[in-house]
Formats: sequence, C-alpha cells, structure tokens
Amino acid sequence: MLKTDSTRSHRFLKLMGKGKKFSRQTQADFDTNKLRFLDADLLHSAEITEGGGNFDLLKSTNDKVIGISDLDGDKLEPGVNIAVDRIKFSYGKAAASGSPTAASISYSSLVSAFPPELLRAKLAISQDRKTKLRLPVERFTQQANSPKVQGEEDVLHLGSLIFLEENKPIEIQLEFEDAINAGADKHFVQVRCMGTETASR
Repeated sequence: MLKTDSTRSHRFLKLMGKGKKFSRQTQADFDTNKLRFLDADLLHSAEITEGGGNFDLLKSTNDKVIGISDLDGDKLEPGVNIAVDRIKFSYGKAAASGSPTAASISYSSLVSAFPPELLRAKLAISQDRKTKLRLPVERFTQQANSPKVQGEEDVLHLGSLIFLEENKPIEIQLEFEDAINAGADKHFVQVRCMGTETASR
C-alpha cells in the first residue's frame, strides 16, 4: 500500500532521495519513481543473558523469525531504509523452569513491570560507528495501559529522527550500571522501531 506524504518520517525519506543520499540502486529506483514508502515497524526481541556493562541485544548471527525479530543478521535488507520517529521498548520475564523463549513472553511497557536495574540502564542504537540514539530506558515506559492502537500513546516519539540504512550493521545495546538480579527468572526485552521505510516496486 502506497503511503501518503503525511508523516515527517515519510517527508524525511523523500528529502533523502532528492538530496541523492540513498545507495546507488535505491537512488536509481527513487529517480525513476520505482521506490515505494511503507509504514515501518521493525521488531527485535532478545533475552538479557548477562548483567552489568554493555549488552548486545542484536548479534550478527541473529535469525529472522516472525514475531521475534525482523532482522536477518544485523543489517536491513537491500532496498530497505527506515526513518524512525517512534520507538516502543517493552520488558517481560518468566520462570526459568518453564524454559521460556522470546516468542512466549508477554511484554509490557508499564514502568511498574520493569526491574530498577533496567530502568536505570540506557538504550543505545548505532550504525556505521555513529550513535543514532542513547536514552534512559525509563523514557520509554508508561504509567498506565493505553486503550488506543499500539504505536500511538505507548511509544516514545523522538525529537530527532533516526535513519537506518540498508546493508550496514546495526548495533542495539543496553548499557547497565548494575546487573539485573535474575533470581529464578529469565528476562527479555523487545524493541520496535516505527516510522517509514523504502521498498522497491
């Protein structure tokens, strides 16, 4: 479905094309009106298996699995560039004895659901050795559940857009001051980057 030019993320991508900022093939598609603009909701879930210091949520060996991660490895597919204007960050846990997986967890962005060590951590997103985002996890939480559609009130609307480019490694990290007290549970987080993405016709 062709997206109307009604969002700043869409306008940002069109300006990238007019400024000749895309890769060679994507730029050629833009110049010949073969490039589409679609709603984006890039999802990635991961288990927090270590505490303290920096923890990589996305690895180069990551597998693309529906409902768990939209990334094959740590790069966007050729032709896919995303202008991110909203991010949803959620947390979930389950007893380790039940062998939970990222797909079986019920995630929440309520501040009351988060362990204090995670609230004090920072979420960092980088690409091409450039920091795109670095904010406290607490900024992504909410005080109460929203009755509205996901992506409206349960997300952080970014003051500055993030541009994620095709074929370049993406780093998603949590920066911890203190390790999470895991106890008898396994801990998981989910990151969703929303905005507008490019696609070939």
